[in-house]
Formats: sequence, C-alpha cells, structure tokens
Amino acid sequence: MSDPSQGARKSIVILPADASRIVRALEKFAADDIVALRTRVFVYLLWDGAVRTKTAVWLNIEEVVEDPRASCIQVVQEVVQRPCEGNDYRGRTFLMSDRTRGALVDYLKVARSGGWLAKADRLEGPLWISTHHIGIQARMSQRTAMQAWRTFLTGVSGVSQQYQLDDLVLTGRIAVLRAAGGSTDVLSEHSNISPKWAAQYREHLHDPSDRSNIREVISKINKEQKRKRG
Repeated sequence: MSDPSQGARKSIVILPADASRIVRALEKFAADDIVALRTRVFVYLLWDGAVRTKTAVWLNIEEVVEDPRASCIQVVQEVVQRPCEGNDYRGRTFLMSDRTRGALVDYLKVARSGGWLAKADRLEGPLWISTHHIGIQARMSQRTAMQAWRTFLTGVSGVSQQYQLDDLVLTGRIAVLRAAGGSTDVLSEHSNISPKWAAQYREHLHDPSDRSNIREVISKINKEQKRKRG
C-alpha cells in the first residue's frame, strides 16, 4: 500500500504521539503564510484517508467551495472532482473532515487577499497554487507537495519517523475503518478503493503501535460530553 512516487518502502501508521506532535506543529506553523497554510490543509486532506497525493494535487477550487462567486468562502463537505489526470479521468466523490474544511477556508482567504488567484472575484482554478509567481495561479506539482511536507517535518521535534505523505493516507484510512467498526465496505466507499483492497487494511487494526488511539477517541468523547453538560 505504498505510493511509488514516495519511495519503495511500505506505508506505515503514524504513531499517536507523533500524530499529536505533527498536528500541534501544523497549527503553530500555519500563521498567515500562504505556503504554511497550503501545507497544513494539504496534510489534513490526505489525513482524511479519502485521496492520495496525485488525486489531491489535481483538485480545483470550484470543486471544494459552495459558490465560486460568493464573497464569504464556504467549503463543501462532499467534494465532486471532475474527471482528470489525478483520478485517471474517472471522476471522484469524497467527504472531507471539518478540520480540513476549516483549514481550506483559512488557506483560500489568504490566497484571495494576497493576490494569488488569477481572478480576484472568482474562486476557481487550481486549488494548490505554486508560489513561484504571484497571480499566475499555476498548479502546485506533486513533487512540490512532497518537498513541502519533508521541509515541514524536519522542523517538528520529537517525531520518531521520517513519515511520507502516503503514511498520512494510511493512518487516515485506519481511523475510518476503526470508526466504522471494521467495515471494509465503508472504507471502500470512502476511499474509492475495491472491497478486496480495503480488506487489506484490517491487518492494522490490531497493530500494537496503534492501540493508544482508542484512548484518544474516548478522551475526545469525554471532553465533548463534559462540554455539553457545562
């Protein structure tokens, strides 16, 4: 389940402690810088487990916003991607997490206010903007996405592995499978992979390095229940 574009090694699940460090660093890293905001939301999108790097790179803005002409940016939950090179010209439909949607709003606000869009009054064109030339809105390459991730990760202290982008996807898919009670049909639908391929992810459900995620989930539930009681 490794991405050939990111090396020959098999993808690995991100350790819970490393995942927490990465998220904290992403939030601190983002600020109002276009590259940092782009990195944060791109990572979160892959971490949702629905798409891999190649598919993500080919997204357009109009596929992730409610109304390309609206002054207030509203991001959709269900993305409908046109047939393109990134999805082998078969189109894709997938859901995004609230975390990703919020990060997309932050990124697009700066992209628009900073003059990075080709048309200031329209939210359309390549979603991931190359920052070599402002206002051109050229599409970021897959190589740039991988380099941005490596650059970010080198600045995160205490991370035990040099994780690849495809490790984010694997970690997200395992989270989906766990939340679905082990249903490979749900994972197959979410990630647009065959049921047979989805079944291969079940081997990770009992991975010792992954068990503490259960405690993290319970902790989040407890916090939410406490908030509602308050």
